[in-house]
Amino acid sequence: MPLGESLAAAGLISEHDVARALEQQREAGGSVGDILVGMGAISRSRLDAFLQEGPPKVAGNADIGLDEAFMRGLALKVMYSHGGKTPKSVAEVMKLPVPIVRELLERLRLRGFLESLGADGTSRQLDLRYELSATGRDAAQQALKQSLYAGPAPVPLAQWQW
Repeated sequence: MPLGESLAAAGLISEHDVARALEQQREAGGSVGDILVGMGAISRSRLDAFLQEGPPKVAGNADIGLDEAFMRGLALKVMYSHGGKTPKSVAEVMKLPVPIVRELLERLRLRGFLESLGADGTSRQLDLRYELSATGRDAAQQALKQSLYAGPAPVPLAQWQW
């Protein structure tokens, strides 16, 4: 979400302030944040504190903003290509929070794409280990035929923009 919209959603500035700042940016250039501070819509310290907090934390799979089929294919390709076995190892490649990947892998297990290998006791938190089932390997190979990409989950542009 762009910075102005994020600030408005947090109740720190008005929609009118955003519109004015965007208009000024179109006319003279500059960053929206600097323009909002210059307009007196928000103080520099409050803007800096907001930016320091970072974007909203992702709480669940729906917050990622990516299609379920895309996420399924990406996770299967990561497991097939990188040999990921635990939610943590898959999350490291996909650059997503472990709880979200854990939720995704469990859905894949329930749909027959993965088999559970039992608990992994190598970390402080016990986590299930997974392996691609025959169905999962076939689905991963099909997904790889569509795209060889098996890395970090892309961030939708609307969520990336500040």
